[in-house]
Amino acid sequence: MEPGFVQLAEPGRFPGLGLLRPLLGSPQSLRSLDREDLTTFYRRHYSLTAAQLVTVGSPAAESLTDCLAQALPEMEEDPPPSRPPLPQPRVQERRVLLLDLPTAVQTEVQVGLATVPGHHPDTTGLEVLARILERRIALTLRERLGHTYVVTGKFLPRRGPTPFVVAAAIGSPHVGDALGEILRELDRLCRSPVAASELGDAKKELLGAFLRSLSTSQGVARQLTTLFVRGFSEDLDAVPRRVFDLTSSDLQALAQRHLSPDAAVIVAAGPAAKIRSPPA
Repeated sequence: MEPGFVQLAEPGRFPGLGLLRPLLGSPQSLRSLDREDLTTFYRRHYSLTAAQLVTVGSPAAESLTDCLAQALPEMEEDPPPSRPPLPQPRVQERRVLLLDLPTAVQTEVQVGLATVPGHHPDTTGLEVLARILERRIALTLRERLGHTYVVTGKFLPRRGPTPFVVAAAIGSPHVGDALGEILRELDRLCRSPVAASELGDAKKELLGAFLRSLSTSQGVARQLTTLFVRGFSEDLDAVPRRVFDLTSSDLQALAQRHLSPDAAVIVAAGPAAKIRSPPA
């Protein structure tokens, strides 16, 4: 393995990263739970006073209210439970991490940045930027260099700081070159406005996916629920407006605020002996 990577082969070396820790809990933590722990957690976080009911269809409001009154127990007018505090992003400078998988055929590469919570007004622009970045890197790494088959750009808003991630499976000897291309494209988003045609294509793609999601009652209900969970008070009509209103200058400002390559976390999982170091 060339210099430039921090090895992540030993369990517990970076406990804060969650590496080699099951998301559903370790055997020790699961064995320590008892019935009282579970019921206390349920009462604290699954109160109906904190819920929002979404219905899509044509029931009369009065009949729906009557049905709910019969189906649900009487609820005390207690305030909804407070949500636990959200963790703040800790990454302030670039980190390059390697998990050595000696028998892997390729190396899975992910470049991520911690951005904003799902209710933040910058989320729409970051979703557009993820699609633009995915297209640019796919054109370079797949079409021009032939280093990968699939590139994904992901920005899936959540309640806490949302990861902005570019991922690809790369031939291990080309990992350094591929990472260099990804970092250069992040830097280009910060330095140069997106071309009008490129922005238009990304808007069409995002709006097309959104409109397809509204083709069924279930899809409409899911989108309304997503707005509620993310903390938006607006209706679905506002989603296309937020996309339409974005300009190239808006996207460049967003990239400068949230997508600096100097703050990226780079993770590579593959055979360390075959991986070349990323650029400094």
